Amino acid sequence: MLLYGLEPRDPRKDVATPMLRFKLKYLLNNKQNRLILMLTVSVSLLIIGIGLFSYREYRMRWIRS
Repeated sequence: MLLYGLEPRDPRKDVATPMLRFKLKYLLNNKQNRLILMLTVSVSLLIIGIGLFSYREYRMRWIRS
């Protein structure tokens, strides 16, 4: 029911989980989609790694001075 805030708090897990698995399986099935996902994840991890390294260097210089 959508009246007076009586809608369910969370989606039914027995329906949501298989749909997510199906979508992920469908996305990974196509080579182009797989390449885009792999590039996105690898670039994101590279940016995070550079950021953490830069922050560590910044903290080391700040502590020494």
